[in-house]
Amino acid sequence: LCFSQPVSSPDVKCLAVNPLNGDVTLTWTTPVGPGGFTGYKIFSAPAAAGPYTLAGTEPVFAQPSFTHIGAGANTSRVYYQVQTEYNPGPVLSAPKDTFSTIFLNVAVGVGTATLTWNKISFLPISTSSGWYKIYREYPAAVWTLLDSTQNLTYTDIVDVCNTGLSVINYKVEIDDN
Repeated sequence: LCFSQPVSSPDVKCLAVNPLNGDVTLTWTTPVGPGGFTGYKIFSAPAAAGPYTLAGTEPVFAQPSFTHIGAGANTSRVYYQVQTEYNPGPVLSAPKDTFSTIFLNVAVGVGTATLTWNKISFLPISTSSGWYKIYREYPAAVWTLLDSTQNLTYTDIVDVCNTGLSVINYKVEIDDN
């Protein structure tokens, strides 16, 4: 009789949203193993409480990422839990945390734009910088770093002239080691 050792879930480090189609690429560090590894199971939900459905499976132990095609994270926040499946069983390890894509809201005022967003995890990520970088795209295709903050809000003084059809885009990023 042979038993495999339990394999913990991976440590998720990044959720990158494709701004054009809303696909989400999750990146993680692989757990100790592979033991009886059979695959990573990636579950997604529209709310932290669920319901969670299987977004996909990554069968390669050393593969540190998965892209959720059709996630729609460019129009709303998407939540994730990543679990490792292993034998005998198969058994699913507990997820390390619930993760979420950063969803940016912009409230336009007179000469200002107030940006608010969310954390990507409920528990702190030990290798995260803890600093959110705020970028503005103006003019088109020119991204400028405006500032960095540890808060979940930022007010931009909009100092560009009204040129008719001009659009100002923003993005928020957080670094991980």
